[in-house]
Amino acid sequence: MRDEESRHSPVRSFFHGQGFFSAAAIIAAVVSSAAVTAQAAQDWPVRPIRFLVTSPPGGANDTQARVLGVKLAEQLGQTVVIDNRAGGSGMIAAEIVARSAPDGYTLLFGTNSTFSVNPSLFPKVPYDTLRDFAPVAVTVMTPHVLLVHPSLPATTVKELIALARAQPGRLNYASSGNGSAFHLGMELLKTAAGVNIVHVPFKGSALSGAALIGGEVQMMLVGMPTGMPLAKSGKARVLGVANPARSALAPELPTIAEAGVPGFGYQSWFGVVAPAGTPGHYPAARGFRPPAAAGRRPRAPRRAGLRSHPGHTTADGAADPHRNEEVGEGHSGFRRHAGIRNSVIRDRG
Repeated sequence: MRDEESRHSPVRSFFHGQGFFSAAAIIAAVVSSAAVTAQAAQDWPVRPIRFLVTSPPGGANDTQARVLGVKLAEQLGQTVVIDNRAGGSGMIAAEIVARSAPDGYTLLFGTNSTFSVNPSLFPKVPYDTLRDFAPVAVTVMTPHVLLVHPSLPATTVKELIALARAQPGRLNYASSGNGSAFHLGMELLKTAAGVNIVHVPFKGSALSGAALIGGEVQMMLVGMPTGMPLAKSGKARVLGVANPARSALAPELPTIAEAGVPGFGYQSWFGVVAPAGTPGHYPAARGFRPPAAAGRRPRAPRRAGLRSHPGHTTADGAADPHRNEEVGEGHSGFRRHAGIRNSVIRDRG
């Protein structure tokens, strides 16, 4: 019975990408804390909030974190400081937050790689996802697109696969870092298509995108918020979307599965966490009401070019006591692909 409950726990659901979206919901989760008194929660926040991001400035998750930070600041009447701590596949920023005080003044904006993939791939991770973090919100689900440099003689996924098979080990691709969602997605694509394409890691999507534009690399898998502007400018060619189904944000794009790699599907989610022990019950005294409670669904955040799907709503995600089951179930396929796991560890080392 406990195993069944654990499998469907709110905490596990969050780290598999089933959280909620909205600045109000985030405020609701962090405003109360087991470490502060009711009066302190009532007064929160009385100083700036530190919002750590796992990537450098310019990438998709940095952009989305900044948009969310602005909304939080507006609703709270307090400064939200974006603190970019890139590197270590997101583990540098995550460790800082995991070791921070659970007082509502430190938040982390990370991805499924930070919380689910890293523990499944790396032998040593400086945090325990379930023990060290309190889930706050999954903000968006981000489709990935496959881009190639315009000089590459491939206009479809099938043509790209044929080209890669004819030149094993001679084509390369960029990613935003070893162990990143884009690195893992391309490795899965390579495995599914049976091709050998060399990985060239960069420190963030902004740098990997610049490398593609400059012709330093020939292709990349990247989030739609970063990839579509490059494609529309003519600086890159988009071949397909990695989602299992076509994205409503760009329905004209075929999926990679339908374009040449049957069964392939991959996407990322972005989420906010706080140090373990931070979230409590929603305090009515703050006057905020999460959209889910009002029966409202958030719109897809398309402003500022943010082509992503909204997250899903759930309540009291940190209240569940069943925290002892492995968190990487949603990405356990990486464990089974020994080649992918070894590639990530080798490249990172």
